[in-house]
Amino acid sequence: DLGGFLTSMSRRVEYFREWALCGEFPVVGVWLSAFFSPRAALDAMLLCCARATEVSVESLEWSADVTSLYSLPSPQKPGQDVPAMPLPFPGNGVLICGLHLEGALWDLDSKQLTEIVASENAFQAQPFPAIRLSPIDAESRPGTEGYRCPVYGACKRGCGSVILGVELATTRPPSFWVQRGVALLLSPC
Repeated sequence: DLGGFLTSMSRRVEYFREWALCGEFPVVGVWLSAFFSPRAALDAMLLCCARATEVSVESLEWSADVTSLYSLPSPQKPGQDVPAMPLPFPGNGVLICGLHLEGALWDLDSKQLTEIVASENAFQAQPFPAIRLSPIDAESRPGTEGYRCPVYGACKRGCGSVILGVELATTRPPSFWVQRGVALLLSPC
């Protein structure tokens, strides 16, 4: 609806205004939903990391680490939480926030996916903690037994709307989560 669009556009304008005032890149707390093309934004961030380390961007890929932060304090508005915070990030990488998990729950204590227990709101997308993305050498990626969770840019899923794959810890086989349609979304449906 038009009201939702205007609210979303207002939040995006405010986000980029704060980022422009800060003037730093890469930033911590990147709100991917604010970008017209989130995949291109991630590619640009990876290119910045490649230039900083003087390696080929083709040899890098993102490695994900889920944090315990759901929102970050606003540098411009003390005491208020916002989905993103434009501040210089020490080191190589970026923190993405504002994601929602659909089809499962995230256990902050064990830092892994858990099955949803049936209830009224069980299948609504849940807010997901911020994810620290760090560039790693694609050839030396360690093998894991987690679930490679797709991050979709829109509620309507399709191979063209996958932005990123994020490795999430789990005690169950990946097929368990695939059958349940577990995915991360940039905005809840």
